[in-house]
Amino acid sequence: NEFPKTFDYEPGYTAGGLDALVFDGPNYTTQNNGVSRAELRHLLKTWVATFFFTDKMRTKPIVLMHGTQGSGKTTMFQCLSVMLTGDDTHVVTDIPKDSKEFDNQVTQSSYLFYDNVEVNKKEMQVKLAQVATGYTVKQRKLYTTNDLVSTKARSFVGISSRTVQKIQDDVVQRYLIVPLHAFTDDPNHQMEPLDKILQRVLDKRNALWSELLDFVNKL
Repeated sequence: NEFPKTFDYEPGYTAGGLDALVFDGPNYTTQNNGVSRAELRHLLKTWVATFFFTDKMRTKPIVLMHGTQGSGKTTMFQCLSVMLTGDDTHVVTDIPKDSKEFDNQVTQSSYLFYDNVEVNKKEMQVKLAQVATGYTVKQRKLYTTNDLVSTKARSFVGISSRTVQKIQDDVVQRYLIVPLHAFTDDPNHQMEPLDKILQRVLDKRNALWSELLDFVNKL
């Protein structure tokens, strides 16, 4: 069960919690990009809303949080994971090096968040492009010799990376690239411990889920 902990819908929740506690965490780069923080938050929230329509989305765009260390790219995925699951172990993992393990993950999970992915490597670009377009994995059926089972990749994937150089044109079209910069560039920013940030998400989880479901229903 990918959402192991239940939640209670709160009809009287205060709107804006999703932005404040989940999507406003990264230090978005908006200058000279022609896009605002509000638009980037809306983009990410809409991407999450598509998790509910796995079978309808033939192409699943990959969110690429691009920025240097200390820009909040991983923290956003951790907050999102905690909100979705109610589990404060905040599962954001390294991408598997073993191709079979990668196949297992993308065929069994609705969403995956990978940290510090080297997207400029050709092999990695091929993997991610296949996930976005929904490739089919053929595996031998257990306890048989020749029988094969075909399973389609179904995951929405979010990744963080420090570089976007040397990405092939056909691959970059499958990314929703969100540019970030380090909080050290902002003298007014106050850094907080990650545990404190995640606890706020857990404390407001009912309200956050309620707001997300209402957002999905408006799409």
